[in-house]
Amino acid sequence: MALPENVGTGTVTGTVMSRAGVGRQGVVEFNPAPAYVKDAEADTFITLETETFELVDGSFEAELVATDDEDLNPPRWTYKVTFRFTDDGPGIPAFDIDVPEGTTRDLADIAPVDSSTGTPIVRGAGVPTGGTTGQVLAKASDANDDTEWIDVEGVTPPNLADLPDVNAGDVSDGETLVWNEVNSEWIPGTVASGAVSWGNVTNKPSEFPPEAHTHQMSQVVDLVTTIQDLQAQITALQDALDGKVDKKPGADVRIAGYGQSLPTTDNQEGDLFFIPEAGV
Repeated sequence: MALPENVGTGTVTGTVMSRAGVGRQGVVEFNPAPAYVKDAEADTFITLETETFELVDGSFEAELVATDDEDLNPPRWTYKVTFRFTDDGPGIPAFDIDVPEGTTRDLADIAPVDSSTGTPIVRGAGVPTGGTTGQVLAKASDANDDTEWIDVEGVTPPNLADLPDVNAGDVSDGETLVWNEVNSEWIPGTVASGAVSWGNVTNKPSEFPPEAHTHQMSQVVDLVTTIQDLQAQITALQDALDGKVDKKPGADVRIAGYGQSLPTTDNQEGDLFFIPEAGV
């Protein structure tokens, strides 16, 4: 009975000779790290035994079960290579190799690897083996665990309008879906260069210009500071005038105003001026 058709193999060749150029005598053994693998596609357990190949004039060729076959569980395991010579020459220490599926490699070209029994793959119920890159798992029928790998190409995606919280009516070319906080739904809109649809702006004033309203002085930038500065300037100017004008006892010097024309009588508003007593 042959192995299942889906089991992959790889080929390893090699030659061993003495310093005198004579082929070594004996055998080479390939000992698989795992004791068995499972072929889920063929519903088969495959036991893995040590395989021995005779050195003919120092050369051999070995066809082995591939260590990276994804149809087998576990994949990515290794073989330990051991030479058993029957002549008087020195031995070669054992080492581990992998055997990729579909390859033919000379043992002298294969870099030794760390020994590994593979990484077991645990598949849940209804997850078949196989599949290729880009395929997805889909129900094959209404029965439980009846699934298959299918190509995404040609599969019709769900209609946006059938999704919850989506209002895709009257959508135009170039529009995207934007979130509407008021209605708690996705609606068509255009978001480009930071632009936001007017309908999506929240907390807008109800009237334009805005309704009449008042503000605290502290809410107007630099208002309080400006008033305090002006008061300080007026006080400083009054103090300067009081110190320079010779007044009669009881007389007063004050800032009378700041209008656009000279006053005609005392204390009348006009350009900034002060009123001294006669003789000053």
